[in-house]
Amino acid sequence: ACHRHDWLPGLAANATIYVEELPFHHDEIPRFVPEFVMAQLESEAALAKLPNPMARNLVVLLIETGLRGGDACNLAFSSVFQDSTGWPCLRFEATKVRAEQMVPLSARAAAVIAAQQAYVREHWPSGSPWLFPGLNGNDDGAKPYVHSVLGAQLRRWEKAIDLRDQAGQEVRVTGHQFRHTLGTRLINSGVPQHVVQKLLGHASPNMTGHYAKVHEDRKSVV
Repeated sequence: ACHRHDWLPGLAANATIYVEELPFHHDEIPRFVPEFVMAQLESEAALAKLPNPMARNLVVLLIETGLRGGDACNLAFSSVFQDSTGWPCLRFEATKVRAEQMVPLSARAAAVIAAQQAYVREHWPSGSPWLFPGLNGNDDGAKPYVHSVLGAQLRRWEKAIDLRDQAGQEVRVTGHQFRHTLGTRLINSGVPQHVVQKLLGHASPNMTGHYAKVHEDRKSVV
């Protein structure tokens, strides 16, 4: 490609990349949050300590749906519709797989989206195209929430609630770990692997298979 597009002028004609020089691909193992820690994060007392209602709504939505943080931050204001049975679903563009995705919503997820819509209507009376508008310098609501802001808020929140594991050690979690946690919970609850793959928007069954493997490994240990 470098020769073809002249990206590296002067590149030797015999320049070659050998297989052993390529980075080794490691299969990603789900980094789920232990239930002991999730119980602390999901408590109403802990959620009440999040810095603002928008951050609280975003965290609950991530926990309930397993959305990628970037996709959640870029949800359209009107992303919810009802399927043929009247069940609320979330429709959005999954940027990583470049495809439209539809996710059925839990009652809690549907309620938190409705609460977030009410928050946006109150703080941006003229409306915003985003379900989660940016917090700063965004009087017209034209800019979406910045994903990196969520990470900083999570750090402060975890310190505020003194998040710890069963050994009493401080714990730090990321928004993406909520996605891994949902996948683990679904597999542990007996949801078929292909359904979990569809819900999480995995392009291939390989990643979903890791959740199943972790589940089987845990069962064999027990």
